[in-house]
Order: sequence, then C-alpha cells, then structure tokens
Amino acid sequence: MHRPDPGRKLTLTQPASLPPAVVLNMHETGLGIARSLGRRGVRVIGAGADSRAPGTGTRYAEIRTAPDSLTEPDALVAFLEALGAELGERAVLFPTNDADLAFIDKYRDRLRRHFTLGVPESELLHAITDKARLCAMAREHGLSAPVTRYVASLADLDARATELVYPAVIKPVDTTTWRSAEFRDRVGVRKGWRVPDHAACRAAYARIAEVAPAALIQEWINGPENGYRVVGAAMAADGTALGAFTARKRLQYPPGVGLGCLYEAQPDDALMARTLAFLRAIGFAGVCEAEFKADTRTGEPRLIEINPRHWDQHALGAALGVDLPWLDYRARIGLPPQAFQGAQGHGVWLRWSGIAGSLKEAVKARDPAVVGPLLRSLGQRRCYAFWASDDRGPVVQALRNRWFRKRNRQA
Repeated sequence: MHRPDPGRKLTLTQPASLPPAVVLNMHETGLGIARSLGRRGVRVIGAGADSRAPGTGTRYAEIRTAPDSLTEPDALVAFLEALGAELGERAVLFPTNDADLAFIDKYRDRLRRHFTLGVPESELLHAITDKARLCAMAREHGLSAPVTRYVASLADLDARATELVYPAVIKPVDTTTWRSAEFRDRVGVRKGWRVPDHAACRAAYARIAEVAPAALIQEWINGPENGYRVVGAAMAADGTALGAFTARKRLQYPPGVGLGCLYEAQPDDALMARTLAFLRAIGFAGVCEAEFKADTRTGEPRLIEINPRHWDQHALGAALGVDLPWLDYRARIGLPPQAFQGAQGHGVWLRWSGIAGSLKEAVKARDPAVVGPLLRSLGQRRCYAFWASDDRGPVVQALRNRWFRKRNRQA
C-alpha cells in the first residue's frame, strides 16, 4: 500500500479555520490551484506520481508522491484514505485532468468519508464528459453545437455515414484511453484527428479502433484557430454564478488540434450570459471551462466541449480579478458567496513550450501569422503557465526537465 510520505513543509502560517486542499497532479492546472489557495493561507497538499512535474517546485504546496489516477487507481484511493486519516479533518479534493475525474467518480463513496469532492454528481458528470450527449443537451437549451455521433466499430461508422457532416474530427469518448502507453505506441500522441471525408474517416478510425474502438465523430467547425473562445466559470450549488471571464485562444500547438499556448482575455458578455444560463439550467456546480468556436459561415459560436473541472489558464482569470479556484473552494467549504467576480482589464496567458513549437512550425511554413498575436501580447498584462515572480521554483523545474530531456536525446 502507498502511504503518505512526510513531504515538503511550508513556512507559511495557515489560518486554522480554513480546511486543507488536496490537489491531484502538479502540472499547470494543479500549480494554478495551489498558487490561488496557498497565497490566501490555505494549506495545500499536491499529490502526484510525476516527481518532475513543474508544480512540485512551488512554495505554495506540500508535495507528496502518490500513485497515478489512471494506472494505479486502487493504490491511489488507499493513499488518499491514509492521507485523509492523517489530516484529521475534511479536506477539499481537486482533480486536474480527465483521469482524475473518472477516478473520483468511481471511488466517490470511499473518498467522501474524508474529502469534499470537487466534481459534479455522477449523472451530470457523465452527460458533460460524453460530448455527444453534451451537444444534444446544449441544443435543447438553445446553444449551437456541432453534429456529434458515437461509434464503436467500422460498421457503426458506416451505418451513420448519412448523419455525419464533413470535414470532421475524430475524438475519444474517454480521453484517458488516448493517453495510454499502448495508444501512444501504436497511434501516437493526438488530441483529435481531422478528416476531410468519409473515406479518410474510415482509414483513420480503423487505425484508432485497433486500440480504442469507442470514439466520437464531430463536425469540424471551419475557421481560424483564433476563432476559439472560452468561458471560465464558477457556479454555486444553488445556481448562483460566483465568477466568470471570457478569453480567446490565439495560438495552439500542434496546429489544428493541439493545446492552447496563448490566450487573450476578451470580453464577450453575450456568450458569458448564455453559458451561465446553460450551466444554471443543467444544475452544474463547481468550476468549468466551456469552449466554443465561431462558425465562419454564420459568425455564431458553437459549443465544442465543457471541461467540468479546473484547467490550465487560472492565472489569467486571477490577473483579471476572477480567482476561480478560490471561489470554488469557498463555496465547497460553505462560506457565503461574495459579489459576482467579473473580469477587469486585459491580459494574456502564455505557455512558452507551445509558443516555441508554434514559431518553429511558422518558420517551416513561412507563415507570419504567429507573429501578430505575440506582438499584441507585449502591450498587455502577461501571466504564464509556470512563471510567477513570487514563486520561481516551478519554472526552474520546467527548465531542468527540458535540459534533462535534451541530454537524454543526445546520449
């Protein structure tokens, strides 16, 4: 059995009235939560299997080595039960990726004995994470969403051929299946697979189905990468909106279906209002990121997905006065809500590893489009995936990781 190790202790003084927070995995998302709560005096324990995760260098969390939620779920639940007994009070448990969500959902009855769980109840969680169900639910509530169909075999794919809209993107039903070692070895690292027509879809899906037959075929929304917009929000259990901000994805890497590496805060009151109304209508409580893409044919934003958990760009919200992890934590420990927090001013969030990749791709393609968003960012308030002036350890850890990877490749 894995048991908590002593970890690294903080020198901060935590108010005894605030219960601790346990954050699973200390990459960008976990680091954002730790900084938000740790700066306010909350005792934060970062628990993860990756001892080199950049967030393990933060001064705002005690770091514990823990089993992985994807590959060792039974060991992780035993670890957390031991940690909960050690803490002696109910802590708030924060997931930071989809594997964490699935893990907490599976073991929620055991975990509830020690923790307040930062996830929706099972039925709503499954409805949101199943993109086909989410898109259908969104349309029922007046939000535009792309045509999305579930398939589990080539026969399914062919049977739905007349229902599909091309170009399309093949996506996982459960993102954890595409992050397994077997999938990476046989298919590669992909977030999605864009296909222009049914023949290309069959060929790509046949390769994917050898490892992960359950997949979604979703209509591809035409438009540039900077057509993606996100709404980050925190909702109380009674439907009260606690805070929200909107941003535009300016760059992502790899291009097309990669991770966002440059986001620019951009007010969109109409999109925010529609998103908050939808979250209220479906009874969502907690923090989420809703991602939309503007359809170039109509200009209308169409809902692509909702992440029903914390995500990477918390620092951007906090820089604009919308501290979502803190709002979520307050609600979960029963503190009365404050006035709604809306974004104030402008700012950008940057992930330098992705920007470096985008620049390399732009040089190869002789495409100057990357330069514009970077120049725009120079005149705005900037925040970063790892860097913070009061917490330099994570960026040092990230640089150390890159140096070791480079040395290993050269060896």
